[in-house]
Amino acid sequence: MKIKSTLALLVFLLTLSLNAQENSFSLLQAQDYAVQNSYSVQSATLEVDKSKKKLFESIALGLPQVFTSANWTKNISLQAFIADFGNGPEALQIGTPYSAAGNINAEQLIFDGSYIVAVMAADVLKENSLNELEKSEIDIREQVAQSYHLVKVTEETKKIIEENLKFIKQNYNESKRMFEVGFMEEQDVDQLELIVSNLENNLDYVEKQAGIANMLLKFYMGIPVEQEIMLTDDVETLMLFSQDGGSLMTEQFQLENHIDYRSLLTQEDGQNLNLKNEQMAYLPKVKFNYNFGYNIFSSQANVFKGEQGIERADNKIQNIGLNVSVPIFTGGSRAARVQQAQIELKQ
Repeated sequence: MKIKSTLALLVFLLTLSLNAQENSFSLLQAQDYAVQNSYSVQSATLEVDKSKKKLFESIALGLPQVFTSANWTKNISLQAFIADFGNGPEALQIGTPYSAAGNINAEQLIFDGSYIVAVMAADVLKENSLNELEKSEIDIREQVAQSYHLVKVTEETKKIIEENLKFIKQNYNESKRMFEVGFMEEQDVDQLELIVSNLENNLDYVEKQAGIANMLLKFYMGIPVEQEIMLTDDVETLMLFSQDGGSLMTEQFQLENHIDYRSLLTQEDGQNLNLKNEQMAYLPKVKFNYNFGYNIFSSQANVFKGEQGIERADNKIQNIGLNVSVPIFTGGSRAARVQQAQIELKQ
């Protein structure tokens, strides 16, 4: 029994140790964890996935498009023509009580300048979403670092205030006893009491600030606020880490590597494509299409019943076509859109 109890205790202590390790973070570990789990980065990652689907959607518009349709009709009242064959007016009904039709239509885009621009724009959109993802990762690292520092500073401030409060309370109690025996003035005791009250208020304020900073850090990291975490870096370590970052000041600044600058370049490319898209509206659009239809006319509700040519009549339709659309005059609206795109590009 003792051996089983000892093993159970060891397992329990090992579990506690593993859980503590899982919930312990240095600054770098907290930043890496946030990059993988923060809500803002997850949202930016989904935007990248969406932009990839948007690119495929744009490409698919230039692939063959096939559509099919079918219908069944019951003519409650047939259309009639009035004719006179010498015996007076007679009504001649045209059609059958029932009919069915099936149709297949295929289209292939041959040339459309807007399609080419759309594919290029979708690629720029994907690049922009990748830039936004990188920017989100940079921002979340900065936010985690600020929150991490704030938590550690407030914890350290809390310790200092607690130590001062303990010392001042001790002096206050001693002064109070000295006042009671007449060795100290009441004014001096009141001043110490005021200092104690101020320190208690400051301690309460710092405790609340520490709680808020801790919840903010968990939010940035993507951790539920009710989950406990341990921060392993102390203030001295963070100060050394910040001093090491000073080496960046000796490096030459490369504007092309800055994420905000690259994002602006991508936006400029997108606006350039918007201008090209408006200019492409002057070009013709060419499309090829093929159509096949099958119609059945019958006097019975089951239009497929009966022999063709006796109880029912079948008719096949098949054609191909080439559609060319050439813009000639739009009242100046197209030119106005081009000019607007040019202004937006300048902006």
